[in-house]
Formats: sequence, structure tokens, C-alpha cells
Amino acid sequence: PDYGFFPLLENTKERLSIWTVYQDIKASKIEEYDWVWPDHMLPFLHWGTNIYSCIDLSTLEGAIWVLDTNLKETRRHWKDCVWKHTNTLYEWLELWLKAKDYGRALWLDMYRKKGLIG
Repeated sequence: PDYGFFPLLENTKERLSIWTVYQDIKASKIEEYDWVWPDHMLPFLHWGTNIYSCIDLSTLEGAIWVLDTNLKETRRHWKDCVWKHTNTLYEWLELWLKAKDYGRALWLDMYRKKGLIG
């Protein structure tokens, strides 16, 4: 979908690796007095404009979460910029594969779950 999955290894200067993106997010100080970017949340897909799909590596199911840093300005709290999209990686992949629309259905689904679109 969209800008695509991050490669495991950096293969060009234009495509950052999954590890580099993770380190960049951790270094960007996405934290507040009551919330810090969790160590077990790994961004694996870039939607563009600082929006990521992330997998929760703390469980076997691997729930998928969304990080939209653009919402920080309107919502004012980092924790409001992150929400669960699907309960498992398998569920997320099923949604993507069934739609056959290059990720448009996934995009709409994740913002419906956040309540930002109808």
C-alpha cells in the first residue's frame, strides 16, 4: 500500500530500512509526561506524510497500530496520534489482499476506526 513496506536493509538512499525508521521515531522524542513511544512498536509501512502502520511485537498476534504524527497539531497529545487498526497482522493482510485497490480500503478503514471519516 501507498509508499510501501520498509525494507529490512537499506538498499538505496531513498528507502530507509525498518530499523532506521524505528530509530528515527524513537529519537524524535514522541513522548509526553504520561506517554512514551513503546519500544515494542515497529513501523513497517509508510503511508506518506509521516503516517505509519506499526506492528505490536509484544504479542504473538501482532496487532497493527497507526501512527499519524500530523494529528499532534490538532489533537495536542501524542497518544491521540496512535490507535489500533487491527487485532492481528493476519487480519490487516486479509483486508489489504481482499480489497485489491493498492491500500485505499486499508487507509479508509484505519481513519474510520479513529472516527476521523464517516
